[in-house]
Amino acid sequence: MYSTLFSCGCFKVPVLLSENRLIIQQVANALDHLKTIGMIHADLKLDNVMLVDHQHQPYRVKVIDFGLAEDVSATRLGSCIQTRPYRSPEILLGLPYTEAIDMWSLGVMAASMYLGTFLYPGRSEFDMIRSLKSDTPADRVLEMWDKEDFLDMLKGMLQLDAAERLTPCQVLEHPFITMSDLTGRIPYTS
Repeated sequence: MYSTLFSCGCFKVPVLLSENRLIIQQVANALDHLKTIGMIHADLKLDNVMLVDHQHQPYRVKVIDFGLAEDVSATRLGSCIQTRPYRSPEILLGLPYTEAIDMWSLGVMAASMYLGTFLYPGRSEFDMIRSLKSDTPADRVLEMWDKEDFLDMLKGMLQLDAAERLTPCQVLEHPFITMSDLTGRIPYTS
């Protein structure tokens, strides 16, 4: 038996940014691999990210359940893919889509793990579209944050325009993941 990020409670209790970083990095690596082989996962969510061995390897994860995965060249308008809270704007609106839908889902996952609640809740697609139009991640989350790099990465993954959304490779190189912005901020002795 295995645990997923959802079943272990990563959704109900906010996850520390350091733990969130480890999870995002591993999932972005998986999405980068899928992109190189021309595949879309199409159902990325907390339930489809498995904790491998939380006792001995905390926060080591694997992406699972490729039942809705499809080749980028075989996408179909009107496809019933992505679980509603993770659904990208292009899927909600029935527009053409690419592997960028997986990056949207990863952004929703990251925000949800940090907040302990869905970023864009809704009981219907209409509710979600209304929420997308009226809220930005900064509006929903940042009152309590001083985590500029995390917010910047979230904004990049949650761009309404799929062409502007961060790619898996860009997420892996982002200062939140690499922690490159910390260089020079942390005093050290030689």
